[in-house]
Amino acid sequence: MRITIKPTIVWDFHSLLLGIQMMFSFMLTDDTKPLRLCKHCTKVFVASRPSNQFCSPECKNRYNVYKSRKKNKPDGEAQNED
Repeated sequence: MRITIKPTIVWDFHSLLLGIQMMFSFMLTDDTKPLRLCKHCTKVFVASRPSNQFCSPECKNRYNVYKSRKKNKPDGEAQNED
């Protein structure tokens, strides 16, 4: 009987904060699921696809509704806003 031992990496962090920082740095450099800022609510989210710009379908819909309303607004109303 032959036993093979696979090498393993052991992460030894001196604090929880260092462990979280390491995990966050891996997430930042992950090409398949990058961290993004939502184009509407500006929350950070993990993109399921590299082309995702919104954190949820609801945010995408709200963004498009506001964009459409702004585009259809008469010029006089746009100037009176704060």
